[in-house]
Amino acid sequence: MIVQCERCQARYRLDDSMVPETGRKVRCSKCRHVFMVQKPTSSAPPEEESLDVRLDEEELAQMGQEESAPSSEPQEAFEPTVKIDLSMMQEDLDYVEEEEELPPPPPAKPRRSLRPVAFVGGVIVLLAVAAVVLWRLGILPLPGAGTEAPTANLIIDQDRLDGRWEKNAQVSRIFVVKGMVVNRSKRPRAFIKVEAILMDRSGKPVRKTWAYCGNLIPLRDLRTKGKGAIEKYMKKREGERGSNKRVLPGASIPFMAVFFDVPQGVESYGAKVVGAVIP
Repeated sequence: MIVQCERCQARYRLDDSMVPETGRKVRCSKCRHVFMVQKPTSSAPPEEESLDVRLDEEELAQMGQEESAPSSEPQEAFEPTVKIDLSMMQEDLDYVEEEEELPPPPPAKPRRSLRPVAFVGGVIVLLAVAAVVLWRLGILPLPGAGTEAPTANLIIDQDRLDGRWEKNAQVSRIFVVKGMVVNRSKRPRAFIKVEAILMDRSGKPVRKTWAYCGNLIPLRDLRTKGKGAIEKYMKKREGERGSNKRVLPGASIPFMAVFFDVPQGVESYGAKVVGAVIP
């Protein structure tokens, strides 16, 4: 006879003589399910006569029967390791098969958003680009350049330094010193301040004045304006049109200093840079 497990549908061949008239309980060794097997009636032939239960010798010894001879008919393929357990001889056996409770699945790990990382990376890239641009413009110092004095490498072009007398309606005459400051530094400069000097025959300074670069006083104003107006013009820190706010490396900027009440004995003049700012 053919028996089939009610749970896993595994099929086995079982000798009719092993099942009494009242039936018996068996256990499927594949899924361990216990189910009742009834002896088939004589009017109902077995569904598949070619099936055979493959019981090992130990099980046959316990039941006191010899292993049946294999059938000459073609055998249907079954799982060779699966056998029916015939040790359940008590009809009143109360067997309850409980399904094993599966452990709850582990909590899913929260996915980290890539947006903060992308945002930080974008900020770093923008800062790097801004740093390069500011360095090219000279706003940021060169790496490893060290400290540099604000007036360092600001040179007065001696070939373009000029001094001359000019008439003035307020004080008869004035002495004007004009020149050009060249930025030979690798960094820009701002608010460059120049001191002009009048010297006697021995080279001793007898009069000094100062002016910010970038302020060229028109000739008409030099001849008509008074001392206060002209000095106010010389001391505009940013220069005309902001020309003294940023003097790039290699660039030059003009200056003009005016002396009033020039004393006697002046024989020479000169100028030097006395102030600047590194922006």
